[in-house]
Amino acid sequence: MNLGTFLAALIPLVGIGALAFLIRWQTQEGEGGVDRSPSRRARAWAISFMAILLVGSVLQLVGLYSGDPGTLALFSLAATVAGSAALQRDRIGRKIDGFLGSGLRRGAILLVRDLVIVLLVSAIAFYAHEISWNDSISWMDATSRLWEQGMITLAMLMMYFLFQHRSWGCNFLLVALFLIGVAEYYVIVLKGSAIMPGDLFALGTAAAVSGGLNFSFGPSVLLAAAITCLGLGVLAFVSPVASAESGSTVGAAAKAGSDAEDAAAKGRIARRVLALVLNLVLAAACCMGTVACTQGAHGYIAGNKTKFWEPVKAYRANGFLTSFVSIAYEMPIRKPEGYSTEAAEQIQSTYASKAEADVASWKKYQAANAQFGTKQPAIVCIMNETFADISVLGNFGYTGPAFYNSMDDCLMRGKLYTSVLGGGTCNSEFEFLTGNSMAYVGTGKYPYNLYSMDKVETLASQLKDLGYSTTAIHPNLASNWKRDKVYQQFGFDQFIDINGFQNAPCFHSGVTDAATYDKVLDILKNNDGPQFIFDVTMQNHTGYDQFNIPQELLTNYSIPNQSDYDNAQLNEYLTCIQQSDKDLQYLIGELKKLDRPVILLFFGDHQPSISQWENDRITPAENPDSLDHIMKTYQTTYIVWANYDVAENSQTSENRATSVNYLSAILAQQAGIPLTDYQKANLGMSQTMPAISAIGAMDADGHYYETTDTTSPLASQISDLENINYLNFGSRV
Repeated sequence: MNLGTFLAALIPLVGIGALAFLIRWQTQEGEGGVDRSPSRRARAWAISFMAILLVGSVLQLVGLYSGDPGTLALFSLAATVAGSAALQRDRIGRKIDGFLGSGLRRGAILLVRDLVIVLLVSAIAFYAHEISWNDSISWMDATSRLWEQGMITLAMLMMYFLFQHRSWGCNFLLVALFLIGVAEYYVIVLKGSAIMPGDLFALGTAAAVSGGLNFSFGPSVLLAAAITCLGLGVLAFVSPVASAESGSTVGAAAKAGSDAEDAAAKGRIARRVLALVLNLVLAAACCMGTVACTQGAHGYIAGNKTKFWEPVKAYRANGFLTSFVSIAYEMPIRKPEGYSTEAAEQIQSTYASKAEADVASWKKYQAANAQFGTKQPAIVCIMNETFADISVLGNFGYTGPAFYNSMDDCLMRGKLYTSVLGGGTCNSEFEFLTGNSMAYVGTGKYPYNLYSMDKVETLASQLKDLGYSTTAIHPNLASNWKRDKVYQQFGFDQFIDINGFQNAPCFHSGVTDAATYDKVLDILKNNDGPQFIFDVTMQNHTGYDQFNIPQELLTNYSIPNQSDYDNAQLNEYLTCIQQSDKDLQYLIGELKKLDRPVILLFFGDHQPSISQWENDRITPAENPDSLDHIMKTYQTTYIVWANYDVAENSQTSENRATSVNYLSAILAQQAGIPLTDYQKANLGMSQTMPAISAIGAMDADGHYYETTDTTSPLASQISDLENINYLNFGSRV
């Protein structure tokens, strides 16, 4: 800890001292013996702000705050002012009581005052929610902003009425909005993405993989905290004191036993019940208004055809709540327009016939299939965490993983288009193992967490039916993405999770690739029967500012006009890929030594989150919003390789770009595995639409199109595949 950090940590302590002095000063009696001491509630407000200031001091002291001391001072001032104002709530309340007296006039004026406060805090809450993560708040879409403000305002009014004119619910909502904004800040910084509705079903997974991430924060978070403190300070004045009349009249009622007093007491009870009911009705009305705002926001976003290819940009342009609820409304898998099972089966059959009509490819497949019948090879699939060749982004001196790119004896290899970037590994798993595309599931969803997969056919269940033993491997918690349940539904016989890697060597973010490959090799050596092994690695997992790789191993690339910090992240990532490349070379060498046939599929699940800004900086002349530019970040790479001579295959690394949803069909075709009608249809579809993802589709000439573009040359294929996907997935879950 340096001296500057220590001195900055003292700034919030000054605010704590000031509030402590005010509490002590107001506790003393004033002139004439008048008691001006604050109530316990007012002291609780002030102590709450003192606790907030203490948290700020501790965060600065431990180095989690990485911003300037000026913002820390602003935060401290805001919390101190808010706490000081809260201490005045009783004094101001007594003056208001003295001025207004009692009766309906007093109640009406206090209600108007409270509503003005709630409306003011609703405006404050918008900034407390957005400003920590949204650096484009001044350029937000005006209509989207109005919808979001409407949601916040009506929700704040709902809380006010629900809690019977108390500020508790409003306080909770304001703090919740602030914390959601902070969570969004961290998701953007650590993953390069935004919080999606599906993330709510994956909180356990997010927590499990957060080890090693850097949770420091910048000035924007403290600024949002300062705004939140001011909002809380204003809310302290909502109904600060009870009516002086109520206490005296209740006391009088207790002393008097007359019928008149009893009637008055009953009248007060009736008025309170009426007020309770009226407030609940108003709260319900505000709740319905909030829901109506979410529907309006969704309609506006859908009408604008807002694209969530790059969710951070979309969220910043439209606001968090507007974007989040719009995606949430799209969570159900919608049945294609005019869908029928019979028509979908006919479409599937048509495309399956196209695969069989491709004479050259089908002849090769038939030879491999005949060979498969006599020599069932082990099928090993490695989905390598964040493995990609990011030289596709542009020229910055990097030429890709050396050994991987030198492999010239593959059955097939090429670019692999993905639906996720920086995270969402389970969606790449889903597309690969089921053959379904996330283009028809939707943005912000994670099928593993949302649907029962009991009736979904997968590559694992297909091979299991052919007599294969099926094993899944992932050196992390089995509960992540609900893999422990999903893998069983997919047809895996066993799942080797982190418990199978006790004392295994680690690199960067987890167990090394090589350690998982040793587990694969053990299975192949100790079981002569046909094996299907699906290995999901871990070592390359984000973040890339852990600075835990020895200096002598680090690569030394840089991108012009990029900070040293961002270049350090780039090199940490590229060093991980370099290590994965070496481990792959080790695995290939070991597989060559085995006296049994093995087919290896190796592919990356997605690019790292840093690719988004690297892409913009490497090619600044490109339109950052164009599909051509964005699709560079939604692609990895794959190889299909064999340690034996596959019939009718030259094994000269035929190059073929594809997408993850087609990959299992390509693997089955190359290995000679008996193809399902769905796999044949995917192969037939890939002839004219070689790749499709949640981001876009690619034609045979390499041109990209939006999947929602009904005028594109691929519109018919996109529609047909939607029907086929619904037949094989949507209709079964």
